[in-house]
Amino acid sequence: MKGIERVFVYGTLRRGFENHRLLCNATLLGRGRTKKRYALYLEGIPYLIRDRGISSVVGEVYRVNEETLAALDRLEGHPHLYRREKADILTGDGHSLRAWVYFYPEPRGTLIESGDYCDVAKSGRTKKNTGHSDQVEKVKSVRYRVGNLGDLLKHSWLIEILSFLKKQKGRASFYYADAFSGFDEYGIGKGQAERIRKHLLLSPLFEMQKGALSRERYLGSVSIARKVLGTSGRLSVFDANPLALDGFRKSGIGTLKIKSGYNVLDQKKPYDLIFLDPYDDFLDGHETVLSKIFRKARGSSVFLFFPFRHSAHEKGVLRIIGQSGSRYMHGSVGRGDPLLDGIYRFAVFLFPAGHMDGKAYRHLTRKLDAVTAIIKGLPVSA
Repeated sequence: MKGIERVFVYGTLRRGFENHRLLCNATLLGRGRTKKRYALYLEGIPYLIRDRGISSVVGEVYRVNEETLAALDRLEGHPHLYRREKADILTGDGHSLRAWVYFYPEPRGTLIESGDYCDVAKSGRTKKNTGHSDQVEKVKSVRYRVGNLGDLLKHSWLIEILSFLKKQKGRASFYYADAFSGFDEYGIGKGQAERIRKHLLLSPLFEMQKGALSRERYLGSVSIARKVLGTSGRLSVFDANPLALDGFRKSGIGTLKIKSGYNVLDQKKPYDLIFLDPYDDFLDGHETVLSKIFRKARGSSVFLFFPFRHSAHEKGVLRIIGQSGSRYMHGSVGRGDPLLDGIYRFAVFLFPAGHMDGKAYRHLTRKLDAVTAIIKGLPVSA
């Protein structure tokens, strides 16, 4: 079929990892491994070397269109960084097929002897590229897993916040802005999906996600907002990834006319809720962002999520908020299973609009505290 290609992915594009979002419109053909032996290294991200025959490399095969293939090329820096080349892949049923694979020109970082990136994410240990097989070093877990504790916390909060604010507005239109929207849904790993099914079965989050989970998918924040708000929702989104915005445009959702997600805080227009999910760059310059949130919260409720490595980061944010005198609600969860959740802790803050009265503020605070307690009480693994 013209314009359709097969791609073999072995690292962060696999299900459950941070770049899998780029395959949201792709078709999974199944698990596979390279027919020939290559060398897979890790230094923050994986590097596959063609001319070193260490092991067969494990991954997944997808059918992609031209648009998705172009997005993968941009991610991998083809042809100047990684090079996309054809290779033979053995599928789970024993068949062989040709697929595109992204190769790096030279070894970099530490060797993954098994050829399976997931083994490193699980154990956190690899052999160092020194020629001495007994030299071992610790490596960091992969930063992001779809359906991790941070996702469970922020999306559980989002459902409660939207439901509460929508009830307060009645039948009037509800204006929601998602300034770091991501995609409408993502692939989810089996461990994360099983944890939701097993331990959050009676929660609003499971009710929201159960249809997607049946397809091994997980709904993003915009899809959640659309389902909660229904016909009253007036949604506007922004994301730095043009593929994400293209998907929302096709479904009739408006886009914010801004250059950065934080620019929504500079707009004069009030919103019923602004969701900020910058994920990994909030702590860089967070004092400026917080000052903008304080001003915006005079007329708009602002919901903020961010990950952090050390408790001092969260305490620093709390100190700035406390000094501002702003009203806020706060929840956080610690580190979970490195395989399911990565190495980060996660925090959420709601800054309610100035017009929310004290009774409503206290009622919503109790609801969100209860949600946080549920997520904190989850077992570390599924």
